Amino acid sequence: MTKICIKCGSEKPYDEFSIHKTNKDGYNGKCKLCVNEYGRLYRLTNLDKERERAKNYYQENIENKKLYQEDNKVKIALRGKEYRINNRDTIRVKRKQYYNDNKDVIIAKATKYYNSRIERDPIFKLKKQVQLLIRDSFRVNDLTKKNRTTEIIGCTIEEFRLHLESQFEPWMNWDNKGLYNGELEYGWDIDHIIRSCSATCEKDVIRLNHYTNLQPLCSYINRDVKC
Repeated sequence: MTKICIKCGSEKPYDEFSIHKTNKDGYNGKCKLCVNEYGRLYRLTNLDKERERAKNYYQENIENKKLYQEDNKVKIALRGKEYRINNRDTIRVKRKQYYNDNKDVIIAKATKYYNSRIERDPIFKLKKQVQLLIRDSFRVNDLTKKNRTTEIIGCTIEEFRLHLESQFEPWMNWDNKGLYNGELEYGWDIDHIIRSCSATCEKDVIRLNHYTNLQPLCSYINRDVKC
């Protein structure tokens, strides 16, 4: 069975019309496409009004929304997973387009977050420093880092931090890590006991970046004497 849309005049199957119980045939006089297009144009020409309506609706229904989400966690998660699986290409295109349209803002926001977390989270800061140390070890040997940092060093970052602290000399602390002025006992680096440049294969690089081969060492000795 078909029906003619009173907006576009096209003859379409009934499943392309929304249900409208008050109409004689039980369906909306306008097809779904025309209704959607009307809604889109209305929102574009009434942005302020629509934003205010959406804001009021959100505030009036925030508690109901929280309760619904709490009672339907599994259902919502499965629905989201199914949507992502069925719309991978669309999502990928939209994300790429969004990034291209907002690249400067996204980069600035990510940089601000990164710098802020580096300042307030010592574990995160150490993790990034160790990642860079290990990545350089792979690059020197023309290899690509494939494993997670914690898998390579053989412990968690928290455990690695304690491992380094257990070898601190009296003058060492986290505030003078990485400092260097060409003098003894000014700053310290994370040092490979057996140099990572001695590696001849990927297996060697991984072995030499295990926490048991890493130690805190005076920056002067590490950069001027040991080299």
